[in-house]
Amino acid sequence: MPAPNDNNPQDPLEYLVHGTKSADKRNTVLENEHGASGWVNPVLINNFAAPPAPYTSVQYRWHFKSGSLEFRGYVDAYSAVTNTAAFVIIQAMRPAHNVSFLVDMETVNASTFSVARWFIDAATGEAILIWPAV
Repeated sequence: MPAPNDNNPQDPLEYLVHGTKSADKRNTVLENEHGASGWVNPVLINNFAAPPAPYTSVQYRWHFKSGSLEFRGYVDAYSAVTNTAAFVIIQAMRPAHNVSFLVDMETVNASTFSVARWFIDAATGEAILIWPAV
């Protein structure tokens, strides 16, 4: 990382935030070979939990070139309530506008699937899971 100054803050998170604002000033130290950040393991909130084995917990990362988020993994929503935040995306990786997308949601007994919607609030960073999808 370059020496700290007004354009290059000392704190790595501040550097990431500053770097994502302007591609011509962004340092690629925080990117991997695919132009993405490392995977972030969010803290689950509001009774969302890590799923049982063999599933892996939800993760996300930022793609610098496209300015988009990528998600992978699962959350256990058995004790959670629909239309509540499962986790909060760190400020440096929040999208510029609200985003939503549909996912399959497995039922408790794993016999059927339903459709759920992830809603990413750009202002707050909340990743809200809504089921059934609307």
